[in-house]
Amino acid sequence: MQVIKENTKNAILETAKGEFIACGFKAASMRSIARKADVNLSNIYTYFHSKDDIFRAMVEPFICSLNSFLKKHHSGEYVSLDVFVSGDYQHHVIASMMRLVRQYRDVIFLLLFRAGGSSFENFREEIVEENICIGVEYMQLMKEKYPHLNIEVSELFVRITGRWWVSVLEEIARHNDLSDDDAEQFIADYVKFGTAGWEKLLDA
Repeated sequence: MQVIKENTKNAILETAKGEFIACGFKAASMRSIARKADVNLSNIYTYFHSKDDIFRAMVEPFICSLNSFLKKHHSGEYVSLDVFVSGDYQHHVIASMMRLVRQYRDVIFLLLFRAGGSSFENFREEIVEENICIGVEYMQLMKEKYPHLNIEVSELFVRITGRWWVSVLEEIARHNDLSDDDAEQFIADYVKFGTAGWEKLLDA
């Protein structure tokens, strides 16, 4: 029975990340990953059943963190008109997004630009749809609490804003020379602009 060694597992993941970034999931080979990680090809399957299994292990922590972020910032805790005027709320959203970017920028790049052929190749569309659904539910919660709000917003506009949010992640991931300070300024501008726009649309 093969003994699982964490340092070997981590070496495989780090090597695979480099291969996926350079070649994309589809073109990356298990043979190359094993060779560069200094692991016997047959032994690599002790740690991961397939190339997709490696990719999944690499991206799932980010996806869990992203889902938690989306649900938290559209939860009942934030069903308040204060979200439109509270500097603390905006700073919290900006800081939360920056934590995701700092920790997972490479993984975001993989999911959005290098996932073709993997079980995550539709990630972009799936996260757009999830973001839209969560946003619509949030508007309905706001309407229940504040009946004067206007939530009759064009469905197409809601879809565009869902894609816009993903585009923010795309631009940061695409430009790996973007400093943390510049990324934070970009996110801050997006959050402030979006907050002011939704306040106006909802007649808040």
